[in-house]
Amino acid sequence: MAQQAWPTPARDYSVTYRMTDEEGELRVSFSAARGRVRTEMPDSYTIVDQPGRRLWMVLPEQRMAMEVPMVEGAPSAFDLSAILHGAEATRLDASTVVGHACTNYQLRFPDGSDPGTACISEEGLILRLEGKDGDKKVEIVATDLSFALQPGERFEVPAGYSIMRQPAEGSGGHGEPSGRRGTSPRR
Repeated sequence: MAQQAWPTPARDYSVTYRMTDEEGELRVSFSAARGRVRTEMPDSYTIVDQPGRRLWMVLPEQRMAMEVPMVEGAPSAFDLSAILHGAEATRLDASTVVGHACTNYQLRFPDGSDPGTACISEEGLILRLEGKDGDKKVEIVATDLSFALQPGERFEVPAGYSIMRQPAEGSGGHGEPSGRRGTSPRR
C-alpha cells in the first residue's frame, strides 16, 4: 500500500451526499476560481478558503459567521476530501456512482486505522465512502453531482452578517467581533 497523490478538482462542482449514520443530506460545492469549498449542514454551512487558509462557520439564523484561521499544511475537517489526507491506498476496481465513473480504493492511515473504502472520481471527488466509526457502519454516498459553474456569492459570507474572528493558534488572543458587517474578502 502506498500513499496516494489524489487529484485536486480543477473545475466547479456541487455534490449532494446521503449519510447512513445521520438524517438528512450533506451538500459540498467548489468554486475553482476562488479555491473555496462550501459544505452545507442542516443548520449551518462552512466556507473554506483554501488559498487563504481560513474558514467561516456561517450561522444563518443568527446572521453571523465565525472566521477561523487554518493551520498551514493541515487539511480542513470541513472539506470531505480531507478524509483522504495522508491516506495510503490500494487500488481495487472500477465502479459507477450517480452516473459517474470512479475507482474503489482500500484506505489506511499512517496511524494504522482503516477507514474502509472510497470510490474516487478522476477529478478527485469522493463519490462513495464506506467504513466504521467504532462498531457502527458508516456510508456516505453521492446522490447528485453537477459540474455546473457555481455562483460566486455562494462562497462569501452574506452582506449584513456580523463576523467574529478567532485569532491564529498560539497568538493568545480571544475571538472578538470584527466590527465589520458584510462579505468575506474576495480572492
